[in-house]
Amino acid sequence: MDSTQASRRANSSSYRRLSKVCARCKKRKTKCDLNFPACTPCKKAGLVCQGYSSSGKEEVPRSLVRSLEDQIAQLESQVEKINQSPQNLPTLFATKIARATLSTVITSPRPFFHTHFSSALFLHPSCPPLPVARTRSPQTRLPSDVSPARSKAAAGSPTSPTNLSTVPYAAIDQMVRNYTNIHLPQYPCVDEAWLHEILARILEERSGDTDYILNYGIPPDSQLTHFEYFVVFIILAISSLTLTWRAESQAMAASDSFFESALKHLQLMKEVDEIQTLQISLLLAHYAHMNPERVDNWICISNACRVVLDLGMYRRPTTTLTREKAQLRRQLFWVTYGMERSLCGMLRLPLSFPEESITVELDSTHYEPRDEVLRKESSANHIYLYRGLETEAHRVLHLQQNVPQLQNLTIDHWMSDINARLESWYLKAQAFSVHQMLEFRAVQYAHLKAKLHRPTPRLLVRTAADRQICLEACQVLVDDYQKQVKHRRLFYPWHGVHILFEAAVIMLDSCWESRDYSPMRQVARFALSVTLPDCLSLLAKVGERWHEASLCADYLRPVVDEVAKAFHDRIMSDEVVEVRVGREKFMTERLRGLLFPDGPLAWNARTNADGMEGEGVGKGIEGLTPLPELPDLQWNGNWDLDDLLFASGVGME
Repeated sequence: MDSTQASRRANSSSYRRLSKVCARCKKRKTKCDLNFPACTPCKKAGLVCQGYSSSGKEEVPRSLVRSLEDQIAQLESQVEKINQSPQNLPTLFATKIARATLSTVITSPRPFFHTHFSSALFLHPSCPPLPVARTRSPQTRLPSDVSPARSKAAAGSPTSPTNLSTVPYAAIDQMVRNYTNIHLPQYPCVDEAWLHEILARILEERSGDTDYILNYGIPPDSQLTHFEYFVVFIILAISSLTLTWRAESQAMAASDSFFESALKHLQLMKEVDEIQTLQISLLLAHYAHMNPERVDNWICISNACRVVLDLGMYRRPTTTLTREKAQLRRQLFWVTYGMERSLCGMLRLPLSFPEESITVELDSTHYEPRDEVLRKESSANHIYLYRGLETEAHRVLHLQQNVPQLQNLTIDHWMSDINARLESWYLKAQAFSVHQMLEFRAVQYAHLKAKLHRPTPRLLVRTAADRQICLEACQVLVDDYQKQVKHRRLFYPWHGVHILFEAAVIMLDSCWESRDYSPMRQVARFALSVTLPDCLSLLAKVGERWHEASLCADYLRPVVDEVAKAFHDRIMSDEVVEVRVGREKFMTERLRGLLFPDGPLAWNARTNADGMEGEGVGKGIEGLTPLPELPDLQWNGNWDLDDLLFASGVGME
């Protein structure tokens, strides 16, 4: 082994110890087993298991995601140094000065796509439900820019970036107001006053000629950057997707064009700080939930969690921060919290940071608001309270953790308690309907209800009463989604597909387990003959916008047919006992495989075929995949925006 290899190994080894060994074991000089989210000694002692930040000085919650991302960051920074330095630089990695220089590269402002992930990671379809994700390799998926779903949604072909000077001012103004009135109170990623200010300045700069900005750059005296342009365009892209109920083809084409513009400015960003990186990641995640063909929400949310952990935003803000900065950090943390907890619950992932480490508080003025303006703004808090309930259920029933709410309670008493808190949440959620907020509260309520009463790793065997609750909750889900599709208001297909897929699996299991229980047979027959086929039809409908939804319907259809036939044969057939037992065992095992799709999530595995080799590391903008030259979107001057935008308020499921 030469000196270069030895120095690299030493550097890599010390980095792993820094990012994995917990603070308590290091201080006590005892062996740490490196388990996540808490090592065995800390777990036995009942203490929060803390690690160290990248600097090695500050204690932070230990996270498997963060540990892996830190290692990726170090490797990417080393590769970038190699690409940009003389041939003899690898020898210098052994020196302390070189290692100190590397550490500064990770934290200094850099282009967004060059921080910790390349553009190919972000601009990638989002993950479908786990059983479907594991049936296909990443290489077999359709690229987002050629998928039939996107082509149909964009009325035949994707469009070029939009020049704001060609868009009627009334359309821009009302789309932004739609975002600030409906989306922003629920997901406060930017300041409303700041948003209106930069929009006015962008429209004033060369009369809103954004094509000129892309071709010749931003004038230095404008005091604008590509970050401001990105924010405006991504917000217009999000807002446009809520107009599908009135003008579906043009709304989706407009959103696609706005997103192309946002992407252009994102690629042109020279430097972004950590707060801007967090805002970009959250806005992209919001867009990914609405258009999962174009962006990977998992990568966006993971990047947001990295920033939250790096900056310690889960802790109460220090007194050194101004009130405005502290409020912004608090808001961005809770938006990240809500998205990350939802993702972990859907994909059965461990939490990026433990609940016990969170000391930053929600805005106390929004707990019981009497003023209507504060009530509207408090919708975000109500969503976070739901995510807290959802996370608690995920930790207790799936991760099998002993949360504080479970102490001194039996599992049955805990079930009664969390159901009561869910009922209280749903009752309070009704008050937001006057502001067109929490539009999917019935879906959220029914989904968590079904998740509480379905078989889980902690409660594998459920009662007939549990199955009855599951079937009733899933019926509510399907009915609500049918109304959304009928009125073209299913604005969040990623959540819709995951929720409908899980509901279908829960209904299949509940029906099958009820085959020998006479009081449930009629309800099970109705679910197998009506509710489940309706669920598959909904998935196929969403497949017009997101290709993976069609795959979910195709995946479940033969399973539904087999369970329906086996259910009928079990009741009517006089098969030999040995034959019947064998068939029933096979069906039970198949449904358990759908309920508990264990194993590594390989959907986002990247290969050279994905264009990842060497991309986005040590290169300028030329290293990114260029956007195609496409025809301009033609705006319909008769598209009536006056009365439809404020009626399109939505809330993320």
